[in-house]
Amino acid sequence: MKNKIISFLIIAVALFVTSCDKEEIGGKLTIDATAPVLTTSLTDNLVIKTSDYSSQFTFEWTPADYGIQTALCNYQLEVDTEAGNFAKPVVLVSTTGMTATMTLKALNAKLNLLDLTMYASNVIKLRVNATAAGSTSHVYSAPKTFHITPIPYKEIYYLCGVGNGPIGKFLMNSAVSGSNYEQYVDCTNQWPNFFIRTNPEETTGQIGLTTDDLTKLSTASGAYNIWWNNTDYTSGYSYTLFKFDSKLMSCTWTVIKQFSICGPAYSDWNSGLDMTYDKVSDTWSVTGNFKVGDFKIVANHDYANKAVSLGKDEINANAVQTGGANLNIATAGSHTITISLKTYPYSINIQ
Repeated sequence: MKNKIISFLIIAVALFVTSCDKEEIGGKLTIDATAPVLTTSLTDNLVIKTSDYSSQFTFEWTPADYGIQTALCNYQLEVDTEAGNFAKPVVLVSTTGMTATMTLKALNAKLNLLDLTMYASNVIKLRVNATAAGSTSHVYSAPKTFHITPIPYKEIYYLCGVGNGPIGKFLMNSAVSGSNYEQYVDCTNQWPNFFIRTNPEETTGQIGLTTDDLTKLSTASGAYNIWWNNTDYTSGYSYTLFKFDSKLMSCTWTVIKQFSICGPAYSDWNSGLDMTYDKVSDTWSVTGNFKVGDFKIVANHDYANKAVSLGKDEINANAVQTGGANLNIATAGSHTITISLKTYPYSINIQ
């Protein structure tokens, strides 16, 4: 009988020692575990654009395997700069599942929490951080490296036409400084009537005019439609640059009667070649003889101040932006220059 008791004790001790390979006293798991493996639809060399904000990316990972039955694991999808090396990572997703979906808009908002250079390619790393319930031990997936060009995160707004104005849902251009947004609008022979919305289909919280002051905005219920004085409109078309400041809750507008090519590529910075507006295609274009050199597209013959001018878009190819750098004609000769300002990025085509 005594021998049986001793044998039982030896077996019990052996089992206890074996179990301690996977579990510490007190029930805390050791880090002797198989880490999750991360896969994602996120692509390398990603250039973020507000026009792509609705794009979605999936993230999936295999479960962390501790070798024994455990309670649910907690997973965090983390991102950091290459230099940061997860010293202070930003958590993209926290879940007990093994999949996650994120829009490009949400991803850009998270990336803005890191020390990144805007409008430039940054090296960032992603990993999954797994922790079993009741444990303080972490296991990490092998990090994945991506090159991503972020932009300053800003809410997206739509300029939505109502009433007898031009009906439309225009995604406003947020690639301008600070809390500013803008939209070029064709209001041909129509009185402009708009609201600003974060969701083009949702009227709750929409932004309108507070009073008859045409520059002050509000989200209050009962706010008026946004409109502006059209006495300056020419009889054939009425093209307007509408600007909105989401911090000051104010707006301005500039009626554009004419766009012109200005600069050494045509003549000089004090004169220009007028472009023609085509309502059907919603484009401005001109054909002329050009020299090799720089140019900008200036509104309303304002060559001295260039209050509204279009220059090179530094982020998007074959595109222009308000206040951008000089554009360029690379080959002398006859060229047709066409711009479209209906949606951002604003395109330019030189043929």
